[in-house]
Amino acid sequence: MKKTVAKIIQISDIIQWNEKKELELSPKYQRNSVWNEKAKAYLIDTIIRGLPIPPIFLRQKTDIITKSTTREIIDGQQRIRAILEFIVSENFSIKKEYNKEYGGKKYSELDEDTQEAMLDYEILAEVVTEKDESCIYDMFARLNSNNYVLNKQEIRNSKYWGDFKVFIYRLSSQYREFFLNNKLLSDNDCARMRDAELITSMVIVLKEGIVSETPAFVDSIYAKYDKNFDDIDVVENRFNSVMEILMSIYTYLNGNLSCFENKNYFFTLYCTVLNQMYGLVSSDLPRYPKFNHTVIKDNLSHLIDSLIQFIHDYDNNIADKDNSRGLYYDFSEFSKHHKQRTTSKAERINRITFLNSNIGSIIDDDE
Repeated sequence: MKKTVAKIIQISDIIQWNEKKELELSPKYQRNSVWNEKAKAYLIDTIIRGLPIPPIFLRQKTDIITKSTTREIIDGQQRIRAILEFIVSENFSIKKEYNKEYGGKKYSELDEDTQEAMLDYEILAEVVTEKDESCIYDMFARLNSNNYVLNKQEIRNSKYWGDFKVFIYRLSSQYREFFLNNKLLSDNDCARMRDAELITSMVIVLKEGIVSETPAFVDSIYAKYDKNFDDIDVVENRFNSVMEILMSIYTYLNGNLSCFENKNYFFTLYCTVLNQMYGLVSSDLPRYPKFNHTVIKDNLSHLIDSLIQFIHDYDNNIADKDNSRGLYYDFSEFSKHHKQRTTSKAERINRITFLNSNIGSIIDDDE
């Protein structure tokens, strides 16, 4: 098979090819348009923001009789269709939940600078000149096959396009560096959308309280808030407020995190701080006035001291296999609940209750 050649094309090139009927969007092996309007609008928002999109693969064919060139799309049909439908036929507008500035506008309603920037937007194209149809079929099949099974979050990413998904992925982008720097997640985790999965769990607790987080339940949350997520501002403000405290804690500990370097323990800490600041939905876990969201920043040193003491007790008791201190069982159960059935409501309640009560006992001792 002939090698592909990488070229940079602009959206204006695609439009010109389409106008001259030099673009073949539906070769025999391709699917018809399957993207819904939200998926298309999400792509357009990505382009308007100047963010990259995946490369397209096309086969370039030259007719020596007519001296004309056509371009057959091997991979990227849905993206090109969305671009043409927005700029040329104006079949849909930008969604407000994706872009507050341009929400509700079609291409002709955008300012001239934005229109020009869209036309100048560059896309990487892998150009193939292979004539053998069997080779092209093989390339298409390979491009549309995954060498791994999609996880649940990756499936949700392709299924939902509404307010909740956009909110989750905005938070994921905002806090990815924090997760990576503190080794809560790896680059590969983020590539497989496990950062979005963790953020989803954190937002669900904020909205719904402690639940058994089955895949079906998470899907129901995405579906429930796909069209309308009315209290998004309240949820975002509370989430960011809790994360601000957690980031201060992790900065102070400066890598001396012990068990809290693990994402499951981090989740427990998040739930505990959320409970102290705002309370958990349908929960009667104790709260301590000095950690209420209105004053917690003034008392942050007390929270940090209590966590340092907890880490010290955890390390000592987990290492104390002969149970000479008498707390080995309690801390070993706390550890076990972070390794087994980590999305079970019962296990989550047990470990949050344990951390929450330990913070409380340390505060009581100080006072």
